[in-house]
Amino acid sequence: MKVTTFTKLAIGLGVVALSVVGLVVPANADPSGPSSTALVGVGSDTTQDVMDEIAAAIGDGKLASYKSTIGEGQSEFLQPRPDRPVPTAAPTPYPTASPFANPQNLLRAKGSGDGYKILAVAEGSVASLSNVSTFTGGSRTINKGNTVGQIDYSRASSKQGNANTNGEYVNVPFAIDSVGIAVNPGDAAAKIPLEGLGTTSDGPTKATVDSIFRCQAKFVFINNISVGVGTVAGSTFTKSAHGLAVGDRVKFTTTGALPNGLSADTNYYVKAAATANTFTVSATKTGDAVTTTSAGTGSMTIVKTMGAANTFNSMGAAAGDAPANTTAYQVTPLIPGYGSGTASYFIGKIGRTEGAGFPAAGDAGQNCISRTFIDNTTPIQEHSGAAVAERENSMIVYSIGQWTSQTNSDITGATNRTSGTTLLTFLPVVADTARVFDSTNGFGPTRSLAFDTPSAHNLVVGDAVRFSRASGALPTGIVEGQTYYVVEVPYSSGFNVSATLGGAKIVLPDASNGMSGLKITRVIAPTTGSGATLAPNENWTSDLKRVVYNVMPYRKAADPNNPLNKMFVGTNSLVCQQT
Repeated sequence: MKVTTFTKLAIGLGVVALSVVGLVVPANADPSGPSSTALVGVGSDTTQDVMDEIAAAIGDGKLASYKSTIGEGQSEFLQPRPDRPVPTAAPTPYPTASPFANPQNLLRAKGSGDGYKILAVAEGSVASLSNVSTFTGGSRTINKGNTVGQIDYSRASSKQGNANTNGEYVNVPFAIDSVGIAVNPGDAAAKIPLEGLGTTSDGPTKATVDSIFRCQAKFVFINNISVGVGTVAGSTFTKSAHGLAVGDRVKFTTTGALPNGLSADTNYYVKAAATANTFTVSATKTGDAVTTTSAGTGSMTIVKTMGAANTFNSMGAAAGDAPANTTAYQVTPLIPGYGSGTASYFIGKIGRTEGAGFPAAGDAGQNCISRTFIDNTTPIQEHSGAAVAERENSMIVYSIGQWTSQTNSDITGATNRTSGTTLLTFLPVVADTARVFDSTNGFGPTRSLAFDTPSAHNLVVGDAVRFSRASGALPTGIVEGQTYYVVEVPYSSGFNVSATLGGAKIVLPDASNGMSGLKITRVIAPTTGSGATLAPNENWTSDLKRVVYNVMPYRKAADPNNPLNKMFVGTNSLVCQQT
C-alpha cells in the first residue's frame, strides 16, 4: 500500500482531501495507451505520482496523467489521443531529428508553468508559445496544430496565471504539500540546525532558510576535532587508533614543514582506512590517493574537519569569519529551473520574484544561488537530488511528499530520484536563557523541578525538544543533542520531558535547581515513521506548507455536467472519492 504523500485539505471549490491508498503504479509509467475518452493532464512532477495512483483507483480509463520526467523507453513527446485529425498543413515546431514526426504528438511538459502553457494552447487561448521546457533541458515551440484537443487540465504546484475576475482558467485546489530542504547527509551543510524559514531581515549569523537563500549566511563553521600527531610515508598515514572513516575530511598542521605533496589549510578526504592505525587521503572526493615524496620536518598533527562526530558551531558571511578551531565550508543554495511551480512558490517565500532572470548575477542577495548543474547549462529538475549529489555542501528545496514517496519507491512505485539526500530537521529556538526552577510554589503542593523559560514557551504535550548549554553540564539524565518529548506543562513558562513519546517524566535532580543558561530548541522533523510507515509530518512548519492545484478552463470546471467538474470539483468528485 502507498504511504500518505499529502496531508488533508478541505477548502476552496470542494477540494480533494488527499491521503491516497491504492495500487502501486510502475515507476515512470505513463497511461498504458492513447485514449479518446480520458481526461488528460500534464505538468508538475510534484503530484504526478499521486495522480497516477488516483487514475488507477478510478479505473475505466477516465483519467490519464502523463509524467513530466522521462523514464526508460519514454520521449519528451507523447500522444495521449489517437482520434484527433492531422492538420492539412503540418506544422514543424519540433526538430527534424525528433523520433516523432507526426504533428499529433504532444510535448511533455517539464513542470507547472510549462503544463499551463500547453493547456492554454490546447484550449485555443493562444495560437502558439515558444520556450516550453522539457525534462531533457531543451526548449520547444508548441502551436494549435499539435496541441488543440490533446489535454484537458494541467498539474501545478503553485498558482498559475494572474488573478482576474474574467479569467479563462481556474486553479482548483487539490492537496496540501509541505516543502523541505534536502542535503547530502555527509556534508557540512547537513550539520546546520535550521531554525525554520526565518524572515527577510535575518543576517549572516542566523541559521534560517531565508538567510541562506538570500545569500546572507554563506558559510557554515564546523568544530574541528584533533586526531593527534601522526606520520606519513608515501601515501600511507599512520596514527594509532585514528578513528577516521572513509569520506571524513582532514587537514594537517606541523611545527616545521609539511611533507611534499601536502598543503597547509587544505581539506583532504579520507580515501581508505585499511586499519585502525593507517589511512590514505585524496585531494578530491573521488580522486587518487595523495603520495608524499618527503617526510617533512617537525611534528605533524592531524585534524578532522568534517565527519560524523564533528558539530555545528555557527554561520557567517565569509570564510574569514570562522571562529578559532573551526573550518569554514561554503554552502550553495540550489533552486529548480525556471518553470517549476515549486521554485516559483519557494522564491516567493524568501521575498523574491520568480522570472527567467532569477537569480541576477549582479545582485549580492541572489548570486550565491544556482539553478543549473555544475555545467552551468542543464536546468535542475524539481524533486531530484541529482544536483545536490554532484555539488558538495549544497541544498535544495524539495517536496516532502515527493521525497517520502521516492524513498519508499518499492512500496509506492515512484522513481527514487533522491540520490541519497536527506531532509533537514528544523530546530527553532524556544529559549536560549532557560533555567531549572524549583516550582514548589508555582504549580503544586509538593516540591517539583521544571525547565523554565523567560516567557511563555508555547510548547504542548508531545512536542519534541533538545537541550544544550554554552558552559557547564546539563542536568543529570539530560544528554545534549538527544531528543526529548514534552510530557507536562504545569504553567505557561514551565515544562517537563520524557525520554520517549508518551513515556514517564524524567525527574530532575535537586542538584540542578537554579541551573541557568540553558538553550532549548524545538525539533520539527519533516517526516514521521520509518519504512512502510514513513510519511510527511502533518505538524511541519506552516511557513512551508502550500496548496497544489489542477488547472482547467473555468467554464468547464463550473459546469456540473462537464467531466472536469465531475472529476475534480467538490467533495463528491471522483478524485475526492478515492481519498
